[in-house]
Amino acid sequence: MVVVPVVNVIFLITLNSAIPLFNNSSNLVITNSSHELSPLAWPPTDGDCRRKATCVSHNATCFGVPLPYMETSTDVVSNLFQNHNLANFRVLEQDLQRWESLRKIPKCWSILQPFLCALYMPKCEQEAVYLLTQKRCRYTMSTCKVLREQPFASIFPPINCDDMKYFSGTCKHDVKDPKSNITGECVPPLIQTGDAKSEYDVVTGCGVQCQDPLYTEDEHDLIHGRIAWIATISLLSNLFAVVTFIIDWPSANKYPALIIFYINICFVISNMGWLVQFFPNAREDIVCKKDMTLRRFQPSQGESLSCVIVFIIIYYFIMAAIVWFVILTYAWHLWFRALGKIQERVDKKGAYFHLVAWSLPAVLTIVTMASGQIEGNSVAGICFVRSSHWGARVALLLVPIAAAVFISGYYLSRGILFLYRIKKDSQQILSEKASSKIREMIIRIMIFYFFCVSFVFMTFLFHLYEFSSEESWQKSFRNYIFCLILQSKSEPRECEIDSKPNSAFTQLHLLIMFAAGINMSSWVWTRSALYTWKRFFNSLYRKIGLGYTIKTERFF
Repeated sequence: MVVVPVVNVIFLITLNSAIPLFNNSSNLVITNSSHELSPLAWPPTDGDCRRKATCVSHNATCFGVPLPYMETSTDVVSNLFQNHNLANFRVLEQDLQRWESLRKIPKCWSILQPFLCALYMPKCEQEAVYLLTQKRCRYTMSTCKVLREQPFASIFPPINCDDMKYFSGTCKHDVKDPKSNITGECVPPLIQTGDAKSEYDVVTGCGVQCQDPLYTEDEHDLIHGRIAWIATISLLSNLFAVVTFIIDWPSANKYPALIIFYINICFVISNMGWLVQFFPNAREDIVCKKDMTLRRFQPSQGESLSCVIVFIIIYYFIMAAIVWFVILTYAWHLWFRALGKIQERVDKKGAYFHLVAWSLPAVLTIVTMASGQIEGNSVAGICFVRSSHWGARVALLLVPIAAAVFISGYYLSRGILFLYRIKKDSQQILSEKASSKIREMIIRIMIFYFFCVSFVFMTFLFHLYEFSSEESWQKSFRNYIFCLILQSKSEPRECEIDSKPNSAFTQLHLLIMFAAGINMSSWVWTRSALYTWKRFFNSLYRKIGLGYTIKTERFF
């Protein structure tokens, strides 16, 4: 039996319990008398968090806020940017002030400001400086995408987050960042928004104001005034046509005249959609979101349906009028070839006409809404198919219009050629009056179709102008915004939008849309319509005891 002294047992127990204590300690720091960091200063788990540096006591502030620690170092930032002048605190603070212009990008600034303070003036203790993590650096750079764009990339020094000398890969520490009282703010015409979809380009946290900055306020007022006048004239003109049909319904309720009635109804409703904006505060509710940025990618959750409703009223009924126009030319074609038997042939197709005329616009409207291709337009005061996405505008507006023009042109040309042959081959049979009516009909239809094609041509011309200039306008506006962001009292800049739309072209384009409706109402500008109204007023005279009789004629 081996006897072990009690003193030895106690010594062994004490030694065994002490060894884990030293092995697991992550806070043990050993320094020499010269204050140089010893190789044993950091255990392996902490070696990636700090680097050797010269600590300096200071009373400096970062963006006007005192630092929450007593010592800092300029070694990291001066080496990272290869600028040894940053070792001077006065130079360093001046260099920091350059970054303050980015406070005009709120979302970026909220992340960048504490990052810059921790980078330029990191916490330093016992001749070691705390490093920022690569993860935090990458997150900051991804939030501040503007730093990768010109002219910002040439003004501000690049920050390489992958450089392990200055950014830690896996370290986690609880160094507190100074909280600045310099809050971010958007520079007009940008306004602050929390919706990422409304943000303008790389200016995170800011969206373009609802009122189009490419047009001045005076131009907005001028165009709105023009819309009010021409839309009212178009509405009254189409309404006159509709009422004329109604008061002479027994005679007018026949094809192809009935189709013109439906076309004018479509334009009446569409014009009402245009005029909704002139109710108090209606335009703002239609084209602006709650945060006062422009409505885009509608419909969207959390917003009123006023934009979508106005879009449906205008777009659906314009498309319906276009389809009815194609049906009108087809009905004319049947009428010319049937020579009086039109009623029997068209009555059988009436149901199909309605099915096509009301269903095709519904399909286009649903597709537009489902794909989120609706946006507000502060200049026009309505919501319509996105003009900022040329593919949507072409597919959902220009292609249907072009198809309608070609199809209607095909049927109309065949019908007119047929009438011309009849007039030419039957000169000996037809009376002078009948021949004159055929000639008058041909001329009237050709003039009517000429105006329709002219309106379509000018519409396509305007869109071509818009699509070809869009890039120039957006680039000019982008440079203007970047100029405003970089502008400061110490660095004044002259910022202006070099390229913008011609408001005269915009007014002409809007005029064309309403002129098309007026053109459709012109079919009731006839002597027969005048007789219809005389007959209508005659019936009113009889009710009040006045006698007045006129000769009645067929309306169309």
